[in-house]
Amino acid sequence: MKSKFSVRFQDFQHIGPTFSFLIKPENFEESDLDLSLFEWMKIGDLEMQLIDFKLFSLWVVKFTELRKTLETTASDHEVSILSCWTSLPEKFDCMKKDAFALSPFGTTYLCEQIFSHVNILNPHRSRLTTKHSEGCVQLKVSRYTPDIATLSKGKQGQGSH
Repeated sequence: MKSKFSVRFQDFQHIGPTFSFLIKPENFEESDLDLSLFEWMKIGDLEMQLIDFKLFSLWVVKFTELRKTLETTASDHEVSILSCWTSLPEKFDCMKKDAFALSPFGTTYLCEQIFSHVNILNPHRSRLTTKHSEGCVQLKVSRYTPDIATLSKGKQGQGSH
């Protein structure tokens, strides 16, 4: 089974560093990016745009702040990343195209993370239904925090016999 996973995910080892372009564009040279998958986008000016980008400290600082935000928040990373990229001016259109092409992979990764947090590998897994699984996923992605003290006040413990 381990060898099957290695074969299926070997491409991720090859293109994995390219994904960090989404949050660290100032650390890349065009040669560092594996853009062979994105040739169809005609991003020929990418090298010049990377050079210009690095010269504008405003944008470098913006992505530094993005990384700090990602470290301090537990959710909505994809929203923070995409809003940072959409704020770039159109003069960086090749960089933006590359980032937007890479972003669905990040979203897929987040979905995989959610499912890995749903603990279904336990002694009770034979009792799980689709409804239970949906509930587990909803609880994981929800920001709702119940007020247990208030909820428990409304419930009466077992009465005396």
